[in-house]
Amino acid sequence: MKSDITTPADVRAARDLHSRAHRKVARFQVPPILKRIAECESHGNPRSIGGGGQFRGLLQFTEETWHSVGGKGDPVDASAEEQYRRGAILLARSGPSQWPVCSQ
Repeated sequence: MKSDITTPADVRAARDLHSRAHRKVARFQVPPILKRIAECESHGNPRSIGGGGQFRGLLQFTEETWHSVGGKGDPVDASAEEQYRRGAILLARSGPSQWPVCSQ
């Protein structure tokens, strides 16, 4: 029968796991080009909606594009960090051509 008592080793292991996970998240650096694109597309507003509702969020994702890079729900409901992470995936996959006006 397994004990419900947490040992000091269990606590240390959990802290180490949490610390590694936190450092991994903290290491994400937004590519400068995505910062420029976001400023151009949405004036840096993660809740921006344009094109009659078709383009959404910092990087003005369409729903189809957002979902194609693993986004869930509506981009405007995601954090700015999540939008940048999904934008980095799109940038790596397709290059800056996804933002023809703002990537110049």
